[in-house]
Amino acid sequence: MMQPTLGILSLILLCCTLLTTLTMVIFCYRKIDLLEGYIEDCKGISDTRSSWGGGLIGRQMRMNMISIVMTFPKTMHAKGYITVDANLRIPINLRRQVFWHYLALHLVFGSMIAFYGFIKIQ
Repeated sequence: MMQPTLGILSLILLCCTLLTTLTMVIFCYRKIDLLEGYIEDCKGISDTRSSWGGGLIGRQMRMNMISIVMTFPKTMHAKGYITVDANLRIPINLRRQVFWHYLALHLVFGSMIAFYGFIKIQ
């Protein structure tokens, strides 16, 4: 593949990375308190909030904990971090929004790995 094509692909990947990161930051600032309000009685959520606070990294860590609660509710309940139905208290539209944000982040990350591998084999 020609070098200009690799450059264009890397710029597209960079734009996708910046876009998904920016949308996740905006989502965290707008929705984190609302999401935590539905499951605030859970130990994992309150511990994460008190440990990480409300800064940029803290909000992302709190968002990660909410995502883990929604992804692995049985494991989190077995370990005592959430109540039995905590993930179901979050409305379906918010669960979908969190799912799509994390899916986009994972797809961009996978694309970055594939792009790196493609460059290395050339």
